[in-house]
Amino acid sequence: MRAAAGQSLLDIAPNPGVAATYIALLAAVSYDVYYFGLGANDALLGTFGGLAGFTAALEDYLDQYHAANPSKLVVVQSPLAWAAPIDPVVAPYRVAMQAVAAARAWCRYINGFPLLPQALLIDDFHPGQPGMDYLTASRTAALIALGF
Repeated sequence: MRAAAGQSLLDIAPNPGVAATYIALLAAVSYDVYYFGLGANDALLGTFGGLAGFTAALEDYLDQYHAANPSKLVVVQSPLAWAAPIDPVVAPYRVAMQAVAAARAWCRYINGFPLLPQALLIDDFHPGQPGMDYLTASRTAALIALGF
């Protein structure tokens, strides 16, 4: 599998020009799967005006991406586990991401919550090197479980 990684939805979706440019750049690269791992910042910084706005932005971006890259499979990964009390706020966004992926035959979903134990977070939000190593192995296992 060759994969292309995604920028943050927060960085690309609010600006149609940026989204179109980024999609065009991805179209010029040879890969089979677009792995779009979303972070909690995409959901929690308020850029999209809440869950409904975030969901609409994700749907719109993925549909634009697919229109430009119809042969590519997309894997959407929801945010990793965060320290309480933040993680319960992120949970509805995970559900929305799963629903968005399930509604698209060319899209798969990976739940980011179980990919990394909270004990491997160095600041309640980000993994250190041991966490990154663990995350690489757990993402690989999740992709294998999806048939890759």
